[in-house]
Parts: sequence; structure tokens; C-alpha cells
Amino acid sequence: MRGIRPLACLFLLLATRASADPRADVLSAAARCNALADSRAWLECYYGAAQPQRAFLGLAPAPPAQTGLVPSAPAIASAPVTASVAPAARPALPPEAYEDYRSRQRMASYSFDGDHFFTVTLQDGSVWRQTRDDFVKARWNAPADSYTAAVTRGSVGGHVLQVSDKHNYHVIRVR
Repeated sequence: MRGIRPLACLFLLLATRASADPRADVLSAAARCNALADSRAWLECYYGAAQPQRAFLGLAPAPPAQTGLVPSAPAIASAPVTASVAPAARPALPPEAYEDYRSRQRMASYSFDGDHFFTVTLQDGSVWRQTRDDFVKARWNAPADSYTAAVTRGSVGGHVLQVSDKHNYHVIRVR
């Protein structure tokens, strides 16, 4: 009976460690993303770093453009760390790596429907409508060109309109 207890404890420790591996891998990889100077590249790397947890949960894999940015552990570990030297600037990702990313631009117009959901036209001519499942209501009352906005891909395949009023809204493209 004495021999079973240590084996049971060892088994529990190994089982607990195995279930924590994806999280530990994600945290380790995310920390290595800090070596990237470009903010957009860092964010894409950060998303790519979550790949072990996505695989563990059975989710769709992160795009290669994201996972390819995660520096390997030996490359970072062997690099000397010097506080007085700023990290080298990395080249920006090509536009295709950002898929639906739209740079920040001014609004050309906006309007609200009877339920106070908005439709926005941006300077590039794209038109975006707020989704009905978004619970954040815009409270814009200034001229449209006083607001800036950017559209990014959302976490569930939709899009997010990031507006200079410090709010994010779920939107779909109308045209």
C-alpha cells in the first residue's frame, strides 16, 4: 500500500503538468514575441504564439503568417541582452499578411437607424454596418470627419471598427 501512494502522487503530478503544457508553451512563445520592435508584427506574433492552446482546444490553426513570426527559443536564449541597445527595427509585414486590415482613416459619413445601429462610410469608400448582436451603442454627435476609424478582423471571423471615440464596434461590410 505504501508503494501505491507515491505512484499515485507521481501520476497526478505528471497528469497536471501535461494539461498545463499548452499554456506554458503559449506564455513562453508570447514572451519571445517581445523581441519584435514593430507593433503590428508583435501583435501577429502574439496571436501566433497561442497556436499550442488552439491545437489543444481543437480550434482552427492560426495562419502561417502569424505562427511564422514566433521566434524560436534557442535564437532568443543565445542572444545577449543589453539594456543600452534598442531592438533592431523589423521590416513591416506585407499588406497581404494583414488580410482585412484597413489603416486608420477619417469617416466620410455616418447614420443611425431606428434602433440606433449605425452605418459608416469611410474615406476609402468602404461602407460598414454595425451588427445587431453588438451591445455597444455609438454616441456620435460631431461631424463625421472629426472621427477616425480602422477596420480589423475580429476574433470570430467578423470585423471590428475601432473608432477614435475609444470604442470598438462589431461591423459587417456593406460595400
